[in-house]
Amino acid sequence: MVNARDWQRHKVKNSQTCLSTGQLLAASAYMLLVGSVYAGVAVIVNPASTLASATADEIKALYLNKANKIGGQIVKPVDHVYGDVRKKFLRAVVGRKPREFKAHWTRLTFSGKASPIKIAGDDADVKRWVANHRGSIGFIHSDSVDATVKVIYKIE
Repeated sequence: MVNARDWQRHKVKNSQTCLSTGQLLAASAYMLLVGSVYAGVAVIVNPASTLASATADEIKALYLNKANKIGGQIVKPVDHVYGDVRKKFLRAVVGRKPREFKAHWTRLTFSGKASPIKIAGDDADVKRWVANHRGSIGFIHSDSVDATVKVIYKIE
């Protein structure tokens, strides 16, 4: 037979190793959120653009100001202010960390070799800018893509 003290020790020991329903729900919500953070990135252009696709190297050259055309079409890059989509894009395509990318553009701007890159706030701002400016290119979360823009490159 189990006495009250043993039962109390058993409850404390098991409560330390088991998750409550609330903790399980919180963990599930966190996993859904983390899953959306790791969603893909879409490189987008205006739907009227003649560009159908681009390579990572072409996009990298644009974002590092080493080129200004893809497929003979002049394209101006648009950057995000912050966020996971920006980190993922810069690592996967440009091969730079956000602070390295910022330093690169700061050097270009202050040396007079380039005008500052256009910066938009979030996915909606980038999408709105690209949709309204035919010669621009940007990147957003894949799940933010709609008919107002055309995807020319994807990062999963």
